[in-house]
Amino acid sequence: MTAEENDWVGLDALFAKNVEHYRLRNNLSQGDLARRMNDLGFKSYSQMTVSRTEKGSRQVGVAEAHALAESLQVDFEEMTKGFRLVTLRKRVEAVVENYERTHEAIADIHAAEELLRIELEKVNPVFDLASELDKPVNDHVADELRVATRTLERTQWKSLAEAITRWTDEFDQET
Repeated sequence: MTAEENDWVGLDALFAKNVEHYRLRNNLSQGDLARRMNDLGFKSYSQMTVSRTEKGSRQVGVAEAHALAESLQVDFEEMTKGFRLVTLRKRVEAVVENYERTHEAIADIHAAEELLRIELEKVNPVFDLASELDKPVNDHVADELRVATRTLERTQWKSLAEAITRWTDEFDQET
């Protein structure tokens, strides 16, 4: 079920809750409401139908919903009042949650960038030394750098510093 479908289920629940709310506010029993619905042409309406409607355990059609509102002497819009606010609140909460996750991800990226900067500062002297050595060592360093780059491309930002550290350690052992 999608979020939008859940919202509509929420509308059904709100309507059911308001049937009971306005029935009680009008000092009507479930039987009284059933009789009013009978008078409006819903001949099979009973106290049990009202009970199931208030519990939300049965679907209410559009005509029936309008008849219930009329029986309760309430504008139909009043029966669903607040629904848009509830839906909007849910959507705002989802946006805020996404913002917070994005903010955390950006913070992780900044932390990874800082760790990368620190590791590169450690590696730069190694590169300087490697440039002074013979070509096979330089080729090996270039190969290792390509491997590390491919590894970083397949990993998430959080593992960036680990991969560079691992590569630097291996390079240090070889030189």
